[in-house]
Amino acid sequence: MKNNKILKTATVCALALTIGTTGILTSTIQADAGTVISDTTYEKTTLFTKGEIEGLTGQSLNLQTLTQVRQALTKQSVWTAAGYNATDAKLIANRFSASYSQAIGVLRDMSNNANLSLKVVVVNKPYYSNADIGTKNSVTPVEPTTESSSSTPAESTT
Repeated sequence: MKNNKILKTATVCALALTIGTTGILTSTIQADAGTVISDTTYEKTTLFTKGEIEGLTGQSLNLQTLTQVRQALTKQSVWTAAGYNATDAKLIANRFSASYSQAIGVLRDMSNNANLSLKVVVVNKPYYSNADIGTKNSVTPVEPTTESSSSTPAESTT
């Protein structure tokens, strides 16, 4: 009887430890800045607003500072400050370094359109790791306007 209780207790403890550490083992990508829009076992997609990019780089993002902001984003320390681990930060920094035209195009689009965000996708598969960059249009929903109770909705003439 006593051995049965010990066995049950040990099984419950082992199960609790296994379940409790599963999140730590599968989630290796962390980002403190930005908005995580997708997080799977092998891929994490994060959006960074213009303000967040300016905060990370310490520079204003406009047409005159595109190359300086891109240069800052090629540094691993910027991405570790954003909350990525060293391996993922290096992948992202290398992507900005190797893809000059794409990075400048993304930053130019962001400087011209306040609704665009930088989209960073980090892929960590067992035999393949990569980082991709792009833009995502983040449209803010329009709040309905309140009208006085005496007005009636417009009728369609079609």
